[in-house]
Amino acid sequence: MTDLPALDVVVKRVAHDVRGPVGVIVAALHEIEETLAGLADADVKADLARLLEMARRGTRKLERTAFTLDAIGALQAPAVSHVDLQPMVKTAIERMQVAERRPQVKLTWVDIPEATLRVIVAPTLFTHALEELFGYAIRKSAKEVRVTMTSSPLSSSSSTSVLSSEASATPVSMLSKSSQNPEESVKSPRVTSLVITLVGVDVVPASTTPFEEPLGLAAHLLSAQHASLAIHKQAEGVDFIVGVPAP
Repeated sequence: MTDLPALDVVVKRVAHDVRGPVGVIVAALHEIEETLAGLADADVKADLARLLEMARRGTRKLERTAFTLDAIGALQAPAVSHVDLQPMVKTAIERMQVAERRPQVKLTWVDIPEATLRVIVAPTLFTHALEELFGYAIRKSAKEVRVTMTSSPLSSSSSTSVLSSEASATPVSMLSKSSQNPEESVKSPRVTSLVITLVGVDVVPASTTPFEEPLGLAAHLLSAQHASLAIHKQAEGVDFIVGVPAP
């Protein structure tokens, strides 16, 4: 009997099979949109525009499925690099505002740092992890999703009390423990925190289990890059706190 292909090979092949037809559909939708712009009948134009938006949301979700499969296939050894945090956050938000559109939920940036925030991650996997978190936040929030980014030295006070299934084993969370080497503690490694607040949410999601959608996948993708995910109940809602290694 022929040996079965490795899981990463299978999921990448399926991702490719999904991505191909989606690309064709996206191109067709673009052509339809251009034709739609020339219609004179306002009522027909509005109806077709609504259908076009529905189709775009559907293709975006299929694209996410392909990204998810690629992410699972790449979990073993992602290649990390020094990159800017803000463009990845912006990309994830823009994608999820299309895929999980809820006009009644406002998305607010708080205290956007003027200086560039550099982090050490695998950009594609990290962006997809953020998509999972933002998608969940948009679906669950009653009125607002608030995003805050900060950078600070990593210390015992920086550690979080509720960690996801794999995050507690990552170097980021391990660094929050007291070091046996005084020189290491003096170096004061830095961590960048991305806080996603779900305003109006009363229930704290349970600790995630492996690949339970959507928080489980986000936790695994972050853990594979030595980042962490914590969940905290706050007065006005729930905070997702992503701790990311900084140079």
